[in-house]
Amino acid sequence: MNILAKRLFVNGQIAENKVIECVNGRILAIEDFSSQAVDKTYANLAAGLFDTHINGGFKNYFTQFPTVETVKDIADASRETGTAYCLPTLITSSLENILK
Repeated sequence: MNILAKRLFVNGQIAENKVIECVNGRILAIEDFSSQAVDKTYANLAAGLFDTHINGGFKNYFTQFPTVETVKDIADASRETGTAYCLPTLITSSLENILK
């Protein structure tokens, strides 16, 4: 699969018009775009980041509502704001709430 990134955020810099060649989920090469075929085009592309300490999403805080729905809310909010992975966490809380 070839992905065209009109703006690619890499190594602390912005590269323009780059084709990313991927095979089986791995990046094999990043090259300047010329006339090669592309499968997908993105205006902006950057590495997916991992938030290892997030307390809430759009609607709920995990400490107040330690439920599956809150975890989904946190995941949705994270993806929409550019974070690929997250680890929902509790703020200082009672043992009862932590065990929930």
